[in-house]
Amino acid sequence: MRTQQTGCDPRHHIRLQASLRSRLLSTVSGGIALAAGLTTGAVQASDSSFSFIPGALIVSSSTYAGTAATVTVGQTLPGGGTAIANGTYPNVFENATADGSFGVTSPLILRGIYPSRQ
Repeated sequence: MRTQQTGCDPRHHIRLQASLRSRLLSTVSGGIALAAGLTTGAVQASDSSFSFIPGALIVSSSTYAGTAATVTVGQTLPGGGTAIANGTYPNVFENATADGSFGVTSPLILRGIYPSRQ
């Protein structure tokens, strides 16, 4: 009986998955840490009582606050494309098809949940 080599070593596949997962986690956690650091600075400027406490769960949220005037149809977008939708939610995101780097900004809110204090 002959066996055929498929060229896919399952051990290599597992190592590759672990490597990708590790890179993804470090990228995501780095982005969260950066966002938290930037946002904490802004929050501390207006509310000095906010701080990160060990064991706390930090929940972030954001709400898009754009209006129709934020982006107008036909406007040249920063990436060079032409806007195909105005600034109202959710249509504003259709502009990503005209400009692959299109994005919006919105305020980031951090809330601390302290399980040991409840």
